[in-house]
Amino acid sequence: MWLDEQDAKQLLAGFGIESPPGGLAASPQEAGRLAARLGTEVYVKALVPASGRAGLGGVVRAVSPADAERAFGAVTAALGATHARVEAACDVEAEYYAALAVLPGEPGPVILVSAAGGTGIEDRLHDSARTLIDPLLGLRPFHLRAALSDAGIPVLLRPQLSQLLSACYQVMLACDALLVELNPVACTGGRLVALDARVVVDDYAVASHAELAATRASEREAASVPGQLRELGIDYVDLGGQIGIVGLGAGLTMHLADWIDSSGGSAAYFFDATVAAVRDHAAMFERRPPEGFARSLAAGLRLARPGVGVLLANFTSGGTPVDSLTAGLLTALAEVGWPGQVVLHAAGNRQAEARRMPLPDRVSRAWSLGEAVKAAVATAEARLWASSSAGRHRSASRASPVPAGWRTPGP
Repeated sequence: MWLDEQDAKQLLAGFGIESPPGGLAASPQEAGRLAARLGTEVYVKALVPASGRAGLGGVVRAVSPADAERAFGAVTAALGATHARVEAACDVEAEYYAALAVLPGEPGPVILVSAAGGTGIEDRLHDSARTLIDPLLGLRPFHLRAALSDAGIPVLLRPQLSQLLSACYQVMLACDALLVELNPVACTGGRLVALDARVVVDDYAVASHAELAATRASEREAASVPGQLRELGIDYVDLGGQIGIVGLGAGLTMHLADWIDSSGGSAAYFFDATVAAVRDHAAMFERRPPEGFARSLAAGLRLARPGVGVLLANFTSGGTPVDSLTAGLLTALAEVGWPGQVVLHAAGNRQAEARRMPLPDRVSRAWSLGEAVKAAVATAEARLWASSSAGRHRSASRASPVPAGWRTPGP
């Protein structure tokens, strides 16, 4: 979960990380009032969970309240934002980069420091000084000394920047953050302040931090498709391919996505309905229709990425009755009016009943997971070939109709 600048700075302030005074504006008038209250030139910055805003027109300097009102409209329009941070401008003597990050392949958090912070840091980050923190030791003064020395930070500023990095480490531990980034850290009047800040919290840890529920990042997450599906008891990840996967168990569902990819297909989305099934266990074990599970699946299929023509449904469970899961899926497909093909595999508790259930024309049964994957990939390839062939056919007939007297070849 990516906190925007306003939320990140409010969080960091609680750990002693200073930033220029400013506030949140939801309208041009609020931006003007904030600029008047600050009584100085200001920066108006669109609040979006992204970096590189300045290059996209999302950060504008304003010299007056009226100018701040105009700037609000410009920056929000440039990045499609609804809010902006209005912040006092300050005289910058030098800009640095400082961050704590969890990087792929590293066994612990990494300190990243550069003596050339600010705009465009993404292109220069490979030159930054990197110091690995042993998770068994935690952050120690020698880590900070090594990082700041390697980055060439001026000696007089190293004590202050050490304090900032120590605070960033505390934020990382307290919030299960994957990234705590200050860019740039500006030297102004001999003090170091964070002109911009970014905090990314591990998605799996968000539920453990009630203090994050009031952030706009949490609101964005709740409004997103994965957020809405999570309320239905479904974990969802859009993978961008052609074959949707509906199943129970995150590990097995991820395994199916890999299996599809290694078989020449491409997974469209990861759709784990375990929680939705558990919520309806009472009905399933009492052999009543799993209405709640079916409603969740139907709503989930409506929200999932459109245009997916093949669905691989896998219900493998030693506990949850797979005939009830199958019944719930068939009800959901009928309610949604699913237009594509479905390959269904069911194995485990009450599998004999599941495999005797009649299936509609668009649903085919597979007796093993390997057979299910092969069938789904073959069906997706056939649909892709048919659509591309039909497109070529239509294009050719429009571009060069067969002249009179010509005979088309036979099948």
